[in-house]
Amino acid sequence: IPCVPWQSQTSGQYQRRVHGQEFNRECSKKGLAYNVGFVPVSVLHLKTNEGRRLIYNVEPMLKGHYLKHNDNDGHVETNLLLPQAFSHYTHERSNNLLVVVDIQGVGSFYTDPQIHSFDGEGFGLGNMGQEGLTKFLKTHNCNDICRLLGLPAVTVKETDYEMARRLQEEEMKGAKPRKNSLMLTSVRYKKQKEELLEQFRLGM
Repeated sequence: IPCVPWQSQTSGQYQRRVHGQEFNRECSKKGLAYNVGFVPVSVLHLKTNEGRRLIYNVEPMLKGHYLKHNDNDGHVETNLLLPQAFSHYTHERSNNLLVVVDIQGVGSFYTDPQIHSFDGEGFGLGNMGQEGLTKFLKTHNCNDICRLLGLPAVTVKETDYEMARRLQEEEMKGAKPRKNSLMLTSVRYKKQKEELLEQFRLGM
């Protein structure tokens, strides 16, 4: 399937790989026999005989019993502890700025996760922003792995979001906005759709 946009996949791949490596190192330091891995994603550029350029995201096929453990909307779909603890870990170690969800794959080798960031920027249309973060927090139940890693009990604190939002706005004051950005997210898409609908109503 052609990917739109491929930048979302590559940036997401970097984030999930970093959090996975940090999770594995922390488990190892604490003597815990848990680890996670993510299938590497590559960007394939093709050109047809007619001169059309195509871009695909490709990854190795996972063989075995495939399971989906949680999704973008906060649903928990298996009783396995590791996937839920890993999602909790990413939220905590990112200072509550993001969470890696939509954990699925074979064993503890995962593919195609989704990242929700506090501001809804980056990581594709599946990024539900603060709404996605809150949905995860409301449905997560800390388990034994969370406690073994010393992760604090999950609570929904609006003040964390407000502080992060303020810091980001201060940082962006001196930055130039990107033009024609392909990094659409569900948050930005909804905003643009509402603006277009308003323009349509005013033009009637």
